[in-house]
Amino acid sequence: MRQIVHDQIAALASGRLFLQGSWAEQPFTLEIEPDDGKAADADLPLAWRVRISVQTRHLGTMQVEVAVNGADTRIAIQPDTRTLRGQRLRDLQARLTAGGLDLQQALDSQGLRMSDLKIATASRSPART
Repeated sequence: MRQIVHDQIAALASGRLFLQGSWAEQPFTLEIEPDDGKAADADLPLAWRVRISVQTRHLGTMQVEVAVNGADTRIAIQPDTRTLRGQRLRDLQARLTAGGLDLQQALDSQGLRMSDLKIATASRSPART
């Protein structure tokens, strides 16, 4: 119990939240922290950065980074290019790109604007969509 209270106090002091666990038997990590390097919107003064990493059986490790600055949202998705190659990787990238419109509409309905969606095509070079 003492450790839990200590962790909660540390999260409040730093503004950073880190979770590690399993969802539907898929290990994940989630990190949320203020993005101090970004100027914030006057109406929504906080900028945040969210990083999610999920280990899947068939797709390998998927990494997603979301940066929210006021109503502006930028998303970068990094498929596991060591696990997925060739046509399987291209198929996943096509599905993620096709889902971009649905994601944009969902964000719009919450008052957020998706200004950028990047889906990596190689381990170090994200492609803009």
